[in-house]
Amino acid sequence: MELVPGGQPKTDKGFRLSFTVFGCADCGKVFGVAEGRADQCSECGSELQLVDRRAELRTQHYGADLVRLQERLEFAQNLETADRGNRMPAEEFRQWLPTAFETILEWADRLPKRMGEGDFDDPTAADTRIAWSSLLELSNEMLDFAVDLKSNPAPPVLLSTHRALIRGVMLFGAAAVGFLTTLTAPTAGIARKRMLDSQEILDSACEVTIAAANLMAPVDLDAVTVLSGSSLGSMFPELADIARRDPVMLRPLIPLVMIARGMHDQQRRSRRVAAVHAAFDAASAAQPQWIGDFDFLLATSSAAWRKLIDQHQRMTHILSTHDRKRPGWIDEVLDIGAKAVEGPYRAYGSLVLAALKVAGGTINALDSTATGNSGFGAVRNGLAAEYPELAEDIHPIIRHASAHYDYQIHGEVVRIQHLPPRGGGAPIVETHSFDDLLTAVSNLSEHTTAMAIGVMSWVWSHSPVSDRERFRRDWLSA
Repeated sequence: MELVPGGQPKTDKGFRLSFTVFGCADCGKVFGVAEGRADQCSECGSELQLVDRRAELRTQHYGADLVRLQERLEFAQNLETADRGNRMPAEEFRQWLPTAFETILEWADRLPKRMGEGDFDDPTAADTRIAWSSLLELSNEMLDFAVDLKSNPAPPVLLSTHRALIRGVMLFGAAAVGFLTTLTAPTAGIARKRMLDSQEILDSACEVTIAAANLMAPVDLDAVTVLSGSSLGSMFPELADIARRDPVMLRPLIPLVMIARGMHDQQRRSRRVAAVHAAFDAASAAQPQWIGDFDFLLATSSAAWRKLIDQHQRMTHILSTHDRKRPGWIDEVLDIGAKAVEGPYRAYGSLVLAALKVAGGTINALDSTATGNSGFGAVRNGLAAEYPELAEDIHPIIRHASAHYDYQIHGEVVRIQHLPPRGGGAPIVETHSFDDLLTAVSNLSEHTTAMAIGVMSWVWSHSPVSDRERFRRDWLSA
């Protein structure tokens, strides 16, 4: 944006681009950048021909490559992250992670250096062609890495790190592509904006990647028990506001730390919390006094919260044994999943569905008659229709397998048999790896945790003080 002499030497780090400065021959008014092929002088009205040949030349030489690169970026961004399939063993994955982090952070150093290795005002120069090829290679490396990460599921106990790593790599890719698009900017102002936006993305990429690396550190449960609520806020960023203003409210989350820190996708959990808030906000907008029976809300939440903590403690215990071949290990995992489905998931889900009924005018207030006695399937289907993030990858397989005890272990997999179709025929048999089942149960953990803290944080923010105080005492005494 600051005009400098065109003959000033190029820097050795980052792009340095030149733009033509135009002036009106009739009145002498200066235009800092080209704004179009034909325009009128805003001072005297004379016709101007504003064509920045340098910007056009850069677009001509770099534009087609950038289109392909942007298409790859969009493909990688839209690619679903695999939850099932062959996984690298957890210990091997853990040993590979430091190399991955070093590679990613090295990109942050390589990118600006490569940008400074050519005169990008002269696309035909040999050094520029080599530098451009290196930049495309670097950007494609990032996107290849992102696609590989998304295509290969993580060990369930390291899902948090895996998902944060994916976000970091995707941000690096977006930053790299953003920086390269400055080359096809038609004006200096647009080029500068693209540069500043890309630098913000690059900064975020570094922060996310460092946070992902920190998730690898082992958790000292003895130390966690003395953590302040504000420290817990870093593990539950969706509660950052409460951690700052009322940190005591986060202390009941301590029993959830081990599972949440290792096996939850924090960003996805935040979206699920937001979905609970959206449902409750919609009900409040339709009926400001929509919680007609706070005793019912409190009792339902209290029972669900205590069941959730119980199952997390069981999960933490069986994961600490590291012995999947132990008789009863699969039984316990499936039982935890079934209890999570029939307990906290169904209870919190019924509250969300009742809020949606209030928002839609079907009922006027939340009370014991509003939620009915819907089974797990009805609750899941109702949530899937309105808030898919609250029913994502929730399948009846775990509940049915545990309830009917209709499964067999064969080496490293579990074969689960479903009842035959009503019209007759052979039973349906599904085969799942131990990690697939553990991933499904950890997903249930993330769902129920998100709904629990979604209800808690909404009550903390919106309920009258008398109700808040009652909820607080019950929440803190769990």
